[in-house]
Amino acid sequence: MVIIVGLALLSLFEIICLLYFRQSRQVQANPNYAIIYLQHKYVNVKAVNFLEFINYS
Repeated sequence: MVIIVGLALLSLFEIICLLYFRQSRQVQANPNYAIIYLQHKYVNVKAVNFLEFINYS
């Protein structure tokens, strides 16, 4: 149950981020855009690994 809720929140977060980045075209011209994007991906990977760890334990 907790894992399902976690994955739902994670996908919701990803959708919100994608919509935010798509709406604000100025962000793509910003050199910090790549850093923000990489941080976002890194957070997702960490969260998924954490969820898998919970699942297997």
